[in-house]
Amino acid sequence: MNPFLYAPSRETTVQSLPEALELANSDFAYNTREFQVRNLNLDGEGHILIGNQDHPVTMDGMNGLCSRFRIPNPFAGRIPYDLLKTNILRLARDAADETLIVHSRNDGAVVNISKGLTIPPNNAEVISRTMRLFPGEELDTRINLGDKGVDIDLIRGNAQIIEARVGDPIKVGLRISTSESSFWTGYAKTLLYILRCTNGAVMSKSFGAVKLRIKLEMNPNTVYNLFFKKVIEFVPNFNNLSALLQRSGSLYMFDSELVNVWKSISRRGVDYDVIDMLIGIGEGDRGDFISRVKTREKHNEVLVGGQPEPPQPTTIKVYDVFDRITSHALVCHQELRQDLEVIAGDIIANLASRQN
Repeated sequence: MNPFLYAPSRETTVQSLPEALELANSDFAYNTREFQVRNLNLDGEGHILIGNQDHPVTMDGMNGLCSRFRIPNPFAGRIPYDLLKTNILRLARDAADETLIVHSRNDGAVVNISKGLTIPPNNAEVISRTMRLFPGEELDTRINLGDKGVDIDLIRGNAQIIEARVGDPIKVGLRISTSESSFWTGYAKTLLYILRCTNGAVMSKSFGAVKLRIKLEMNPNTVYNLFFKKVIEFVPNFNNLSALLQRSGSLYMFDSELVNVWKSISRRGVDYDVIDMLIGIGEGDRGDFISRVKTREKHNEVLVGGQPEPPQPTTIKVYDVFDRITSHALVCHQELRQDLEVIAGDIIANLASRQN
């Protein structure tokens, strides 16, 4: 897939909810409309043609179209555009009577093609209601807006501070995430916010979560009301999180934990050398490190009787890995940043199952 054929994706970060609302009503507002697959065509310039309308398309939009016809994105990214076009149009003929939803920006660029199984939340509506969540309270906010969706990070002014490591104050807050272009289901989850460098991590749903999903038969206004009512009532398990964060500053990673983190990040397409840096494996040690863990796991799988060989501790601290991953997430595009923040949150959450 030739990236030069596609319209650039939009993404920006602001610190103010009013500014975010203004952007959500302009650059990050999206049009949706149904179309029958029989009316779909592609030209030689990477544009999507729907009936008599010609749309430029972002790379994510083309990936969304490929997904509708079960063409794997990695495969689509490796083949020439002309071959991709031929494959899409051939598959489209077999699905001519199907109805899909096109999501486009105000400049006409297509950012996604979805099945339309739910009503996508409106970015501006979610931001506007978020502004009314905690009236009179001081809030620290960071809002990331992109063609895929919006992440709103909220830290209340009276939030307690935890120090997992001296000089690293952390506050527990909320992330509200939504996607007007139907890339993901909206949610609110626990956010860990490191004040020193304003990087953070999103905790798993086991620490509490509220889902924003508008089914076709639902009244969107009713769903918004219920979602934000639950968000106001949503209180993260602060004591549990505090204990886990404080433990992270003194505990070391096991080798199997590091390998699992390494594999999780590699599946997101991050360069291997970057992953080595993030988890703290020395240059040239990756192969031996992963091989040692794999050999032990295979030995334990076939072991009959006897004591399985346990994971081995390393000299790499849990908090250091957490800190490096969340710091790196800040310079990544929206989807990868979200993935890295979830991986970092899982590192902390997994401490709950630690016996030492």
